[in-house]
Amino acid sequence: MIPLIGLILGLIIGLLINVPIPQAYGMYIAILVISTFTSLTATIADTLENVYNNKYTLISFLGNSFISIVIAALGQQINIPLNYVVYFGLGTQIFNNLSRIWRQIALIIEERKAKTKKN
Repeated sequence: MIPLIGLILGLIIGLLINVPIPQAYGMYIAILVISTFTSLTATIADTLENVYNNKYTLISFLGNSFISIVIAALGQQINIPLNYVVYFGLGTQIFNNLSRIWRQIALIIEERKAKTKKN
């Protein structure tokens, strides 16, 4: 419950405070947001599959963020938009994680229906 309250307070504060971000960092902020969403969906899927591990989640988030930013920065240095590769890769992971989430939700619903039929 406390993490949810913290998340809601953080969102409210983030929406109320206007922090200007230089345009040069916009691409990196976008990559970090997508990387965070990738880790969030993976965490939800792992929790539903009962294989959640704090260390794995943290390492996955930091690793994805670091590699993604390095690839985007390298692309910027050689004037090739490699940030699109990062967006595609992380986007693919997000959709795979969402697929895992929907599958687990469907299994939970089927199990509950089976339990109510037995009773």
